[in-house]
Amino acid sequence: MIYLFIGENQIEVSKKASALFDSLKQKKPDASFLVYDSENVSQVSFAELTLSRGLFENKIVVFLKDIFENEEKSEEFLKIIKEVAKSETIFVVSAGKLTKDKSEKLKKNSEKVFEGKEIQKKKEKINVFDLADAFGRRDKKRLWKLLLEVKGKVPAEEIHGILWWQVKTIVLVSKTKSASEAGVSPFPYGKAKEFLRNYSQKELENFLILFPEIYHEAHRGSYDLYDKLEEIVLGL
Repeated sequence: MIYLFIGENQIEVSKKASALFDSLKQKKPDASFLVYDSENVSQVSFAELTLSRGLFENKIVVFLKDIFENEEKSEEFLKIIKEVAKSETIFVVSAGKLTKDKSEKLKKNSEKVFEGKEIQKKKEKINVFDLADAFGRRDKKRLWKLLLEVKGKVPAEEIHGILWWQVKTIVLVSKTKSASEAGVSPFPYGKAKEFLRNYSQKELENFLILFPEIYHEAHRGSYDLYDKLEEIVLGL
């Protein structure tokens, strides 16, 4: 009899297999319990284990941990897997991730199968407004780092748009006295007011020309928009 624990999430697979083995120890205290892993599995004969009988309860429970790392012994096990499956000996097999062929053969001959799926890592949400803030603070190092992080994940047009919005907001602040006059919410207006001191009027005027220009030229195929944005960032 085979209880199979298999899958990409090897931590969960090993944990579940160990839990079953420990549970069987409590349920069958008179059985014989054997553990084999990739290091000592060469010492075992699977054929003998399928025929053996425990001394008291007539049961043997064998825990096979990652034995498929040993190619020779794994082939030996698979060759007699039908006999293993019919045996009164209980085999708890923790196999991790295997080839499709081996996996299907094991599943087909197992009494029960537990599959530990790979945990999907939560994608880190990219806040493009962090780039706008770094630009406003003129923090070249952080801005360049953020730009490299979003490259290939966020369209260049979106990054261009948020930086262009920041430029226009700072310019608007320089020409108005309040958020209501500028037609901007108080929070971004207040931040832009702080950012204003980081740029000269001449630099802001240049940005007003440069940002629309690089957008259109990039769309004409003159250059890659991301490359041009990186050039602007490194020039701060």
